[in-house]
Amino acid sequence: MLPEPPRQETPDPPTTPPVVLPTSKPVVPPSGSEIEPPPALVQAARRRAQDHHARTGDPIDTATLRQKLGLPVALVLAVQARLDGDKATSLPMG
Repeated sequence: MLPEPPRQETPDPPTTPPVVLPTSKPVVPPSGSEIEPPPALVQAARRRAQDHHARTGDPIDTATLRQKLGLPVALVLAVQARLDGDKATSLPMG
C-alpha cells in the first residue's frame, strides 16, 4: 500500500460583504402645481372651458377638459390651476 499523499486544505474563499443597493424612493408623478403648462396650452384650455360654459352653463370639470385636450391628468390639473389662478387675479378687489 502506498502512503496517502498529504491533504492540502483549500482556503475558504474570501468573504465579501453583500452588495447593498441604495433604496430608491417610489416614483411619484408631479402634481399639477409642480408643472408649468405652456401658455399656448393654457389659452387652448381657456377657449374650451369658455365654450363648455357657454353651451352648458356649468364650469368645465377635470375629466371633460382632459377628454377635450387629450392630456395626462397631471398636466390638466396644472392647466386648471393656472386657469383658476388667472380667475382669482382678474377679480376686482372690493
